Amino acid sequence: MIYTGEGQVGDMEMKRGNRAIRSHLEHGRELHFFTMETEGVQYVGQFMYAGHFFEEIPDSEGNAREGIRFKLAPITTDQTSHQPTATDDRPSRNSDLRQFTDPTVYRVPVKS
Repeated sequence: MIYTGEGQVGDMEMKRGNRAIRSHLEHGRELHFFTMETEGVQYVGQFMYAGHFFEEIPDSEGNAREGIRFKLAPITTDQTSHQPTATDDRPSRNSDLRQFTDPTVYRVPVKS
């Protein structure tokens, strides 16, 4: 899944929530995602950080800016070891980004 980082105006920075996504495994934290649906909040699942890239996207005022796009891999629990494992192979740093061009981008509203 490709997830757009936080930040409403101007270039996104690797701090606060964006840094938390990037370093969640280092800090022993799980990464869970939810969506807002008509019937309420829906659980999407647990994911793990698998890299990120920068892309020009509009900010909340319509101005072009550099946005952080996270590559997230869904994980499951290995029934024998009870350790989280990626359902897909984790991409290398030099992997082809075209495999991550999923048109579905989950955006979470950020309160200022």
